[in-house]
Amino acid sequence: LRNFERDGKAWVRFKLINPETEEEFEVERPVVRHVRILQSATAESERRPVVELRFVIGSVTRNAEFTLSDRAHLEYPLLVGRNILQDVIVVDISKSFTVQPQLQALPKR
Repeated sequence: LRNFERDGKAWVRFKLINPETEEEFEVERPVVRHVRILQSATAESERRPVVELRFVIGSVTRNAEFTLSDRAHLEYPLLVGRNILQDVIVVDISKSFTVQPQLQALPKR
């Protein structure tokens, strides 16, 4: 995760992984805002950038805000919160992996 400035505005550069090919690629996005995150494991807060990204779940495509953090040491590279899914997708917590991803080509920047 690298912060930089473009045209006087805060931007961030980070890496994502294509789930089909496991190929890593860099993404640059403007920072929408920053948030302070308090974690139960430590008393200190962490300041994280927030970016807007497009996501696809099954046939549903939406834009949403995501906070960026290094999750390389964790099992899941991304957490999708209930606010993102609200009024769009019904979640049945008794089931897993019920929808196959329908990946779209990412635009070149």
